[in-house]
Amino acid sequence: MSAIDTQIWDRDVHGTDVSLSTGTQAVADMIKDRALSGILPTFEEMSLTLQSQGAESDYWTTFLAHLEPKCRPATIPGLGRLTYIIQGCQACPRG
Repeated sequence: MSAIDTQIWDRDVHGTDVSLSTGTQAVADMIKDRALSGILPTFEEMSLTLQSQGAESDYWTTFLAHLEPKCRPATIPGLGRLTYIIQGCQACPRG
């Protein structure tokens, strides 16, 4: 059993269902695949995947391109928080 599996079982969350934000399925699949080997993807790999794979990759690319460099996420938690901002922006009417 891998270290990740052990942590999941130790916390008794092995039956947990994870909901995904729009456009993040490719990253979720990558995490699942890598977790089996015990090596998680880097921030750079996740960011590139969001911008290059999936139905919303163009949206991610455009959104990130419009952020000033100091506002762009630089960590995995920062990238995760950005998914909520993107969801909010997508819900707004475009004019």
